[in-house]
Amino acid sequence: MKSKKIMHEAYFPETGQAVYEQRRKSSGKQLKLLQVSDFIEYAVRQIIDHKWSPDAVVGHVKKQGLFKKRVVCAKTLYNYIDQGLIAVKNIDLTLKVAINTKKNHVCKNKKVLGKSISERPPEIELRDEFGHWEIDTVIGKKSGDEALLTITKRKTRTT
Repeated sequence: MKSKKIMHEAYFPETGQAVYEQRRKSSGKQLKLLQVSDFIEYAVRQIIDHKWSPDAVVGHVKKQGLFKKRVVCAKTLYNYIDQGLIAVKNIDLTLKVAINTKKNHVCKNKKVLGKSISERPPEIELRDEFGHWEIDTVIGKKSGDEALLTITKRKTRTT
């Protein structure tokens, strides 16, 4: 309300942001943790005491028909472990700790820019023959387009 009791509408960005954040927190799928608490307790016992994996626990429960469909899938069980919602930690899962998730990356199309200096013939090291050259380049640090090229005769060491 303004002065003289005149009504008008105004937008307050802070209030809009607070409403958005509150609604965002309550959106998404709700956790089934309270609905399947009996299954979670059973799963924790099997994982910690008998060293079962979450996959083995879920498979065993479904095969035996335990808990009458009050079960979460193995992926959900792993998510609960990662989020710290149940008493099992990742260190308790022997396979998850043992598996190396990093893949070795081999570059197939790597450019071969010539032979390495370590592969040159041994007679070049003796500096007896004329006609052998050594070339080196240095690219400028501040400007990527300027470079210095040095050419040295191996026998006379003239640059």
